Amino acid sequence: MPKMLREVAKQHPDVSAQYFKDGTGRFQSVSYSDLYETILNVASGLLHLGVKRGDHVGIISDDRKEWQEASMAIMGLGAADVPRGCDATNADLSYILSFAECEFCFVENQAQVEKCISIREAIPNVKTLIVFDLVEKTALEAAKKAGFSLIQYSDVIEKGKKEREKTPGFVESEIDAGGEEDIACIIFTSGTTGEPKGVMLCHRNFLTQLDELPELIT
Repeated sequence: MPKMLREVAKQHPDVSAQYFKDGTGRFQSVSYSDLYETILNVASGLLHLGVKRGDHVGIISDDRKEWQEASMAIMGLGAADVPRGCDATNADLSYILSFAECEFCFVENQAQVEKCISIREAIPNVKTLIVFDLVEKTALEAAKKAGFSLIQYSDVIEKGKKEREKTPGFVESEIDAGGEEDIACIIFTSGTTGEPKGVMLCHRNFLTQLDELPELIT
């Protein structure tokens, strides 16, 4: 998937890849080249934190541009994302983050940080929380007290950018090492008839859908 995005960014660098609402509620666009650059910085920051090929990284967030950036960065390192929306219950997160053995987890906001703190005993494997939105100092202190390393998403990007300046091309080499059969995502079912079940999707699963999508649209 990241290889495909890289090619699109090369061929159509100025075409809009994302639209999002800014603080005033106005839509802003992000080009493919800017999106790919951000993904490289996030991936670099994750490498610095210790994320490696084969890891499972949680994402507790609703749909937003940072979600896509984080997801593609995770995949670019040969790791797999484990996504869940903000409406996930404590019981679901306890099971999913523990079963998937996630050591790192992206969370959308302070409410999700507090949710992770409340289920700390059930997710001892989770060491680091990366927060998309800014959180209050009290949340930072509470997370630290619970044994989490809490990092702002913007800091991961900035650190990743600096690391790329030190070792140019390293993140790209990790992307090049990936293959279509690598696990890209583990999606858990709703669990209405029992415990949620993890469905493993490889990069080829997503690429096949993208190959067929243009024909369905036209």
